[in-house]
Amino acid sequence: MNVNHLLRTVMMGIAVALGAMGGAHAQEVRPLRIIVPFAPGGAGDVVARAIAPGLSERLQRPVLVENKPGASTILAADMVAKSAPDGNTLLMTTEATVAINPALMPKLPYDPVKDFVPITKVVDMPLVLVAGPKNDLATVEQVIERARRSPGQLSYASVGAGSPQQLAMVLFNRLSRTEMNHIPYKGGAPAVGDVVGGQVDFFFAAIGTAGPHVASGKLRPIGLTGTRRHPALPQVPTIAEAGLPGYETSVWLGLLAPAGTPPAVVARLQSEVARLVIEPALRERWLALGAEPVASTPAAFAESIRSDAENWGRVIREAQIKAE
Repeated sequence: MNVNHLLRTVMMGIAVALGAMGGAHAQEVRPLRIIVPFAPGGAGDVVARAIAPGLSERLQRPVLVENKPGASTILAADMVAKSAPDGNTLLMTTEATVAINPALMPKLPYDPVKDFVPITKVVDMPLVLVAGPKNDLATVEQVIERARRSPGQLSYASVGAGSPQQLAMVLFNRLSRTEMNHIPYKGGAPAVGDVVGGQVDFFFAAIGTAGPHVASGKLRPIGLTGTRRHPALPQVPTIAEAGLPGYETSVWLGLLAPAGTPPAVVARLQSEVARLVIEPALRERWLALGAEPVASTPAAFAESIRSDAENWGRVIREAQIKAE
């Protein structure tokens, strides 16, 4: 072998080694994308952006939040379901994706069980039943008594068929043996506006959304959907303790990965998020949002999804709720 050939061989070896090192480094710093199926400013977006900086620091890689709203979370869910199962693309979503949509829409482009791996439920968010200042009903017992006396006369707002707000009231009516008129809206803001204005009687609002209106006296809180009182509204009883035993529901936000994501990757992500969400630095953020940190294990989250799908599926079928 002559000297020039030897030199070329050595240089090629060095180039290959540097390329491999560069490729490995690029893989290490590849951004983690959290896809949110809601518009910026919504609860899902707020939770994702609340954990992104801390998760980036813990994982030593960029964490990007991308909003992909539309079609009741279906667009974002389908995109993540079809992403590479390498732990680089996650879905921050609610029970709508895996527990409600399957009962409303039998022909989804994704399989809610087979196409995702649960990582962790991040937060629970109880709702609060509110009435406007023109409504004279102030307690759960009063609402039930009036609804029984005048079936179909009271009305409630939601943000669409199968939405958490509608399902919360369907469950309320079912347990209390009452009937109310459903008024769907295209968003929480116009729904709250019409409750304040007296055009509709009730709305199950997110605590973060209702809080300022409750403080100003524009909305009257009647009861919480959770299992215990919330520190953001400590004076408001749960609906169960205020006269409707057995009533309980909430909205959750959790992280899902594409099916096939390695168990070690899932375990690492769950561990880091679990430690992150209980940090004191996020306490005020959760309080303002009306959220409670959960950080469940993948197995516990999977069981929660299974239970929600069974329960909400039964409610949707019995109430004959159809997708709009």
